Amino acid sequence: MPHDERIETPELVEAARRAIDVLDHAGAPYAVIGGVAAARYGILRATRDIDLLLGADRRRLPALLDAFAAAGFDVDGPAVIREMAQDGMSQIRYGKTPIDLLAPILPAFVAILKRARREPILGRKPFVARPEDVVVLKALAMRGTDRLDIEGILMAQAGRLNLRLVRQGVDALLPAGDPRREELDILLRAYRQAP
Repeated sequence: MPHDERIETPELVEAARRAIDVLDHAGAPYAVIGGVAAARYGILRATRDIDLLLGADRRRLPALLDAFAAAGFDVDGPAVIREMAQDGMSQIRYGKTPIDLLAPILPAFVAILKRARREPILGRKPFVARPEDVVVLKALAMRGTDRLDIEGILMAQAGRLNLRLVRQGVDALLPAGDPRREELDILLRAYRQAP
């Protein structure tokens, strides 16, 4: 596994540790996703932000945002609450480090949150989305870094991924004929053919 301190800057590591501590202390359902999760399961690459799938309901969200603020995060509580309700996503910051918050507004996201498991990263043991779910979430965006993350996870997790779970996630989130599905299929075929 990659050495977690090299994921990025000391500020990002501190931001991640503080966010994990806040979430664990509050007992809020969450899962680390994005580049930090991809580095846990795949090949290390630098990342500039922390992505969290956050299952706090509307009643608990204000107190959770207050806890983030008390831990040194820059939080515009009313804006975050509004954006999470309207868009299903928002952002807070720790210094210059953005922490992207994603609400589990789709059943597939709820399932990802429920399947998350504790994994050692960043000097903590937070809930992290399973590698199969990280592949699915990366396929939704399918930017250059997402493709590299998927390839890294496929290589590092050779023989251990539940490809049926990947397929179920993709089927739930991407319509047939979507070019992202086709690109993921190419990567999965190459993965299955690798020695």
